Amino acid sequence: MPGAAPRVSTALVVLLYGAFTSGCVSTTYCIRRSALVPIPAPSQRPAALATGIIEGSVADDTVIWASPPERVEQANIGLYVPRTQLQGTLLLSPHRSVSLGFVWETGLAAGAIPISPSSLSQPDDSTGGAGLHMSFHIPISERFVLDLGCELLVYSIPSRVAFMTCDSDPDATQESGEFQTATTTLLARIWLGFGVDLGWSHLTIALGGRPHPTNVEVSLETHTSSKDIQPEIDYEFYPYLYLGWELHLARWAHLSVGIYQMLNFDPVRYAPIVGINLRLNHLSTAERYRRDRTATPTDGQTRNLRLSRLTRRERMRRDRDSAESDD
Repeated sequence: MPGAAPRVSTALVVLLYGAFTSGCVSTTYCIRRSALVPIPAPSQRPAALATGIIEGSVADDTVIWASPPERVEQANIGLYVPRTQLQGTLLLSPHRSVSLGFVWETGLAAGAIPISPSSLSQPDDSTGGAGLHMSFHIPISERFVLDLGCELLVYSIPSRVAFMTCDSDPDATQESGEFQTATTTLLARIWLGFGVDLGWSHLTIALGGRPHPTNVEVSLETHTSSKDIQPEIDYEFYPYLYLGWELHLARWAHLSVGIYQMLNFDPVRYAPIVGINLRLNHLSTAERYRRDRTATPTDGQTRNLRLSRLTRRERMRRDRDSAESDD
């Protein structure tokens, strides 16, 4: 009969659609999450001109905590932060005003501090990442330096996720489980610093910031399969204020102590934290870079003195000329 074929096709489509949708039944899950995230620590390099062609450093960002961090009341986050967080740099300075290189950071899982009481334990793996460093050191005067820098790190944030079905239907299939995974993300750190050269030491004050990863601790979600359940990592920008004092142990070795305070208090509140940094350079500034300085002798006359490194051949020539003049 005319028109019968379209009616049959429509009925077939409806039948297939019903079969498909019946196989994709959504299930409601009660989900809990925990994550180990880095604290938004600053770069501990001083706001100073480069002290050599090659420079390396290693720092402990969390030597002393004024008090443990805590979450804002009612914040739905399940976070752990490292009790010990380390960072290091390897920099190349083609000029005294520029530093380029690599940076790494790791927060150890051992001894991690819970931000808030949680019924879900922390992930087993540590958090950490590596990336690129770029900073510019702009001399304002003989003793004062303005420092502008940024870093970009590829970071791994481990998470633990537990779930169970929350369907009120007694005939529904009950399912529960727990798994661990990691989220790979990009974290940037920027800062503007001001440094003062005190001769035997160096003082730095800096204002900077970086993202603070957070997560959703407890949620009620609907999925067609438990395989669709994933970590829920989010980010809050945390500015910080840093004050550091560096002691020159030698022309190639420097030890600094710094204290920093995060200026964002939601969803995590931090008290001041103290860190230390050991910085080594291949060649000192006085040896590697030639520069003019003005000195005033006892006779009151001012003249320019050029400071430069004497090579072995130049020292031998100087000694030979001095001996000939004595003869």
